[in-house]
Amino acid sequence: MERKRLSGLHPLARTDSKIDEGLYSAETTRRCYSRLAELAESVLRAGFTVVVDATFLERNQRNVLSQTADRLR
Repeated sequence: MERKRLSGLHPLARTDSKIDEGLYSAETTRRCYSRLAELAESVLRAGFTVVVDATFLERNQRNVLSQTADRLR
């Protein structure tokens, strides 16, 4: 949903994006995981627990959220 929101699409909108292009390009994926980390940080700073639901297929994607968690303890 966040990936579509970043691209200005309705959450239920269908796309024809293939792997490594459009919604799933490397840049869009980087922006998406960065945004998820920002959102998680906001929720954590407000004193709530966060569960980020994403595939985290690559180490750098996991590291973005792991670094946020480590920084906020």
